[in-house]
Amino acid sequence: MRYFVFCLLGASIALLFLMFWMASITPHHDDLYGLIYGHGFSHQAENTYVFMLGFPAMALVLSIFLVRELRRSGASMPAARLSVILPAAICLFFLTGGFYRFIIVQRYFGFHID
Repeated sequence: MRYFVFCLLGASIALLFLMFWMASITPHHDDLYGLIYGHGFSHQAENTYVFMLGFPAMALVLSIFLVRELRRSGASMPAARLSVILPAAICLFFLTGGFYRFIIVQRYFGFHID
């Protein structure tokens, strides 16, 4: 379980740096969400940095919470598993969503990573 949580932390940090890099080469737009997905429904505008960094930042916060929770709980491993399973699932959701947004922006703007 500890290995899995530290892998989540490493993946969150790596995705955050990857999104910082992608946001630095992406043309700034005040509503990148609306530009990519269209204006089919009402939503709050997300500029380039909010669109690119929102999901990885939430994943990083949750992974830090998971590491703190594992270090704080001196209980047995089954008790520690129960206290981290829901935040770990939510963290995986944010990591998946962040990676999906990376792929969408990469394909929309035609960036090629060689």
